[in-house]
Amino acid sequence: MASRLCWKPYMHHPKLPDYLRLVRVPTLIVWGRQDHIVPLACGEMYHEVLQGSTLHVIDQCGHAPQREKTQEFLEVIVRFLLPL
Repeated sequence: MASRLCWKPYMHHPKLPDYLRLVRVPTLIVWGRQDHIVPLACGEMYHEVLQGSTLHVIDQCGHAPQREKTQEFLEVIVRFLLPL
């Protein structure tokens, strides 16, 4: 599904914002501030159109926060999945 919605070129599909508006579940978006592959502006757009989404931006991090900032990434995931 990701390739159907997000291919040609990276993460480009003219109707992607319209599709994202249909999502009705809590969504966590984790983005590296220094991502030079898919810029933060894309994450901000996803956050804007995904109702009830949370955007967490990791500083000093590029395209792979799960590898570059593993501990912070995991803490954000756990807080989202297991809120106090």
